[in-house]
Amino acid sequence: MKERFLRSGIIFTVLSLVVGGGNFVFQGIIGRFKEAGEFGLTNTTQAFTELLGLSLLAASVAVVHHIAHFRGTGDEARLQGLLVGCRRFLLKFTIAASILGILLIQPLSHYFGFTRASLTTVALLSLLIGLWSTFATALCQGLGWFKRLALFALAGVLVKLIFVWVVTRKYPTAEMGVLAVAVGTLMNFAVFVYWKDLFKKGEGISPWDREFFRYFAVAAAGVLAQYCFTKGDLLVAKKYFTENQLDAYTGAIKIASGLHLAVGPLLVVLFTARSSARSGRSLSTPLGLLALYAGGLVCGATVLFFARDLCVRLLRGENMPDTSAMIGPLAITMIFVGLIQALGMWAMASNWIKTSFFYGILGAAYWVILLRVGKTPSALLQTMPVIAAVGFIAMLVVWLVSLRRDKAAGTAN
Repeated sequence: MKERFLRSGIIFTVLSLVVGGGNFVFQGIIGRFKEAGEFGLTNTTQAFTELLGLSLLAASVAVVHHIAHFRGTGDEARLQGLLVGCRRFLLKFTIAASILGILLIQPLSHYFGFTRASLTTVALLSLLIGLWSTFATALCQGLGWFKRLALFALAGVLVKLIFVWVVTRKYPTAEMGVLAVAVGTLMNFAVFVYWKDLFKKGEGISPWDREFFRYFAVAAAGVLAQYCFTKGDLLVAKKYFTENQLDAYTGAIKIASGLHLAVGPLLVVLFTARSSARSGRSLSTPLGLLALYAGGLVCGATVLFFARDLCVRLLRGENMPDTSAMIGPLAITMIFVGLIQALGMWAMASNWIKTSFFYGILGAAYWVILLRVGKTPSALLQTMPVIAAVGFIAMLVVWLVSLRRDKAAGTAN
């Protein structure tokens, strides 16, 4: 079982690297939009829709964690009942999240400066598709279908590329870029082809008990932190920057965040591996994945720094010194942010509720500081590496203390 899980995770990682490359090609297509602000607006709108979907993402992470833990215990009878109960829970939560998104999209779009009615409409459509896609992928992850999940993502990026290439040649606007993402996301619905496996009849066991409530609280803190660390800066830029500044910054952050796209799939495998191993207190596999992830971040940042001008030309079709100059500090920021993410996901998978809450508070504080300080590109770029480094040191200290206590509790038991 362990070898099968790791093999599936490796295949998922490799295919996800291909998907990451496809997403870079997508950015290269929209990066050639001639109208100022359209490139930046496409990416900030996508970040905005992800903000509105955080509640469902937290629920799905909690469900995946819950299922992975019971799969690790070998309690097959309870596991099957939980699969049925969690599926019903997620369905209800997806409906509620859709209603909440419809209610919140207008006031929040006004706060962050999304003024075009057509873009807000497309954002709402993208949000609804994204929410139901999250429901589908959560079912996939809960059953450990990493290979299928990667294949759906691969199909999605191909469809997205075809759509954006054809449509934006005539309509090079942010609306069409966001719509392309939504069309590609529809490919995740292919999971419902396996409806007989997904919707097996049986008596469901409701996941909503005290233990699951703890999982949900931990997941909510972790999902909030992850968003604040990786997407919050885009909304800060949207709120304060001019159109040209927004394009330049968006290009730089998309190149720098390629570090996370390259090694990010290891976090998904790390999360599931740690969740499954927690009952046995086994640390060898998750620690190995954590070390591999950290090494990938450092190596990727080094390559990125020396190839920054090439990356800008590939993304935007021309040399852009302003964008290139931003990549250095952003790459450093991405290393620290990636390490914070890894430690935070470890805490979530280990059900360390205090550490996970600290992770959530750290992420929220990071975003609040950026909102207050980052009103110009120079101010934002000077602030991000410093507070990310401080955040990593704080998170590392808390993580080491929690790990020591966890090992001591395992020895005592």
